Amino acid sequence: MSPIRVSALVLLAAATTGSAAQVDIGVDSILRYSLYTPGDWLTPKATWHNYGDTAASFTAWFTLYDPAGNPTYRESVDVTALAPGSVDTLVFLQVQFTRAGTWTGRCSTFAPGDTIQVNDTLSCRFWVVWG
Repeated sequence: MSPIRVSALVLLAAATTGSAAQVDIGVDSILRYSLYTPGDWLTPKATWHNYGDTAASFTAWFTLYDPAGNPTYRESVDVTALAPGSVDTLVFLQVQFTRAGTWTGRCSTFAPGDTIQVNDTLSCRFWVVWG
Protein backbone atom coordinates (compact mmCIF):
# COMPACT_ATOMS: atom_id res chain seq x y z
CA MET A 1 0.00 0.00 0.00
CA SER A 2 1.32 3.42 -0.82
CA PRO A 3 1.78 6.02 1.96
CA ILE A 4 -0.98 8.17 0.46
CA ARG A 5 -3.54 5.40 0.74
CA VAL A 6 -2.53 4.61 4.32
CA SER A 7 -2.97 8.28 5.27
CA ALA A 8 -6.34 8.37 3.56
CA LEU A 9 -7.48 5.25 5.45
CA VAL A 10 -6.28 6.69 8.77
CA LEU A 11 -8.09 9.97 8.14
CA LEU A 12 -11.27 8.15 7.15
CA ALA A 13 -11.15 6.00 10.30
CA ALA A 14 -10.64 9.07 12.50
CA ALA A 15 -13.57 10.85 10.88
CA THR A 16 -15.97 7.93 11.30
CA THR A 17 -15.02 6.99 14.86
CA GLY A 18 -15.06 10.49 16.39
CA SER A 19 -16.31 10.78 19.96
CA ALA A 20 -19.80 12.00 20.75
CA ALA A 21 -20.36 15.31 22.51
CA GLN A 22 -19.89 15.05 26.26
CA VAL A 23 -22.60 16.32 28.59
CA ASP A 24 -21.27 17.10 32.07
CA ILE A 25 -23.20 19.53 34.26
CA GLY A 26 -21.93 19.90 37.83
CA VAL A 27 -22.78 21.84 40.96
CA ASP A 28 -19.86 24.21 41.48
CA SER A 29 -20.66 25.99 44.77
CA ILE A 30 -23.38 26.88 47.26
CA LEU A 31 -23.39 30.59 48.08
CA ARG A 32 -24.33 31.13 51.72
CA TYR A 33 -23.36 32.54 55.08
CA SER A 34 -22.44 30.10 57.82
CA LEU A 35 -24.56 31.65 60.58
CA TYR A 36 -28.24 32.65 60.74
CA THR A 37 -30.83 33.28 63.46
CA PRO A 38 -34.40 31.91 63.59
CA GLY A 39 -36.64 34.23 61.57
CA ASP A 40 -33.92 35.06 59.03
CA TRP A 41 -34.80 34.74 55.37
CA LEU A 42 -32.52 32.88 53.00
CA THR A 43 -32.48 33.30 49.24
CA PRO A 44 -30.78 30.06 48.19
CA LYS A 45 -28.15 30.55 45.50
CA ALA A 46 -25.68 28.17 43.93
CA THR A 47 -23.51 27.94 40.85
CA TRP A 48 -23.63 25.25 38.18
CA HIS A 49 -20.81 24.64 35.71
CA ASN A 50 -20.97 23.07 32.26
CA TYR A 51 -17.82 20.94 32.25
CA GLY A 52 -18.87 19.28 28.99
CA ASP A 53 -18.07 20.21 25.42
CA THR A 54 -21.63 20.92 24.25
CA ALA A 55 -24.45 23.20 25.37
CA ALA A 56 -26.67 21.40 27.87
CA SER A 57 -30.12 21.85 29.38
CA PHE A 58 -30.78 20.58 32.89
CA THR A 59 -32.85 20.83 36.06
CA ALA A 60 -31.19 22.09 39.24
CA TRP A 61 -32.58 21.45 42.74
CA PHE A 62 -31.89 23.11 46.08
CA THR A 63 -33.02 21.19 49.17
CA LEU A 64 -32.77 22.24 52.82
CA TYR A 65 -32.75 19.71 55.65
CA ASP A 66 -33.67 20.85 59.16
CA PRO A 67 -31.63 19.87 62.25
CA ALA A 68 -33.62 16.60 62.52
CA GLY A 69 -32.63 15.68 58.94
CA ASN A 70 -36.08 16.28 57.47
CA PRO A 71 -36.32 17.92 54.04
CA THR A 72 -38.19 21.17 54.69
CA TYR A 73 -37.57 23.01 51.42
CA ARG A 74 -37.12 21.82 47.85
CA GLU A 75 -37.19 24.04 44.79
CA SER A 76 -36.03 23.52 41.22
CA VAL A 77 -34.94 25.69 38.32
CA ASP A 78 -34.81 24.60 34.67
CA VAL A 79 -31.81 25.84 32.69
CA THR A 80 -31.76 25.83 28.89
CA ALA A 81 -28.60 25.45 26.79
CA LEU A 82 -25.81 26.42 29.21
CA ALA A 83 -22.77 26.89 26.96
CA PRO A 84 -19.69 24.67 27.37
CA GLY A 85 -17.31 26.05 29.99
CA SER A 86 -19.93 28.46 31.34
CA VAL A 87 -20.91 28.95 34.98
CA ASP A 88 -24.38 30.16 35.94
CA THR A 89 -25.59 31.36 39.36
CA LEU A 90 -29.12 30.14 40.03
CA VAL A 91 -31.42 31.87 42.50
CA PHE A 92 -34.26 29.97 44.18
CA LEU A 93 -37.37 31.11 46.08
CA GLN A 94 -36.80 32.52 49.57
CA VAL A 95 -37.26 30.44 52.71
CA GLN A 96 -37.46 31.46 56.37
CA PHE A 97 -35.65 29.62 59.15
CA THR A 98 -37.97 28.66 61.98
CA ARG A 99 -35.73 26.65 64.29
CA ALA A 100 -32.21 26.72 65.62
CA GLY A 101 -29.66 23.99 64.97
CA THR A 102 -27.39 22.63 62.27
CA TRP A 103 -29.00 22.72 58.84
CA THR A 104 -27.85 21.11 55.59
CA GLY A 105 -28.20 22.59 52.14
CA ARG A 106 -27.97 20.17 49.22
CA CYS A 107 -27.85 20.99 45.53
CA SER A 108 -28.33 18.39 42.84
CA THR A 109 -28.80 18.29 39.12
CA PHE A 110 -30.15 16.15 36.31
CA ALA A 111 -29.01 16.61 32.73
CA PRO A 112 -30.04 14.10 30.06
CA GLY A 113 -26.94 12.28 28.81
CA ASP A 114 -24.74 13.29 31.77
CA THR A 115 -22.86 10.14 32.72
CA ILE A 116 -20.31 11.84 35.01
CA GLN A 117 -22.17 11.82 38.30
CA VAL A 118 -19.38 12.70 40.72
CA ASN A 119 -20.17 16.45 40.43
CA ASP A 120 -23.98 16.19 40.32
CA THR A 121 -24.50 16.93 44.04
CA LEU A 122 -22.97 19.24 46.62
CA SER A 123 -23.88 19.71 50.29
CA CYS A 124 -22.95 22.19 52.97
CA ARG A 125 -23.78 22.74 56.63
CA PHE A 126 -24.64 25.98 58.32
CA TRP A 127 -25.96 27.03 61.68
CA VAL A 128 -29.10 28.76 62.85
CA VAL A 129 -28.60 30.06 66.41
CA TRP A 130 -30.45 32.33 68.78
CA GLY A 131 -29.02 35.86 68.63
